Amino acid sequence: MLQQISKTVGITAGKREEGETPLECALRELQEETSQKATDLTLRGLLKSINKQDGQMKYNPVFIGEVKELVPFEENEEIAAITLWDLKTDIGRIDELDFRLFSFVD
Repeated sequence: MLQQISKTVGITAGKREEGETPLECALRELQEETSQKATDLTLRGLLKSINKQDGQMKYNPVFIGEVKELVPFEENEEIAAITLWDLKTDIGRIDELDFRLFSFVD
């Protein structure tokens, strides 16, 4: 996804809404940011990172899944475009943390 504000390429992510489970959040964010719906996601692990703004350590769940049928992307206030990527082709600046997450997919 090409993020509207930072102009970096990244993967779906977001904050949980009140009462929402991590899985529900992942499914919602995927649909909000890419227009895609996954019926099933699998937890691959937790990603430990440090928030650059406040220095706090955090752990974020990492899910993988499959989209059975791609639907047309609808541009929104967060995301300018999405693309399927082979992890090899140069597609521009990629968020470093997001790039590390691809190791979970193997």
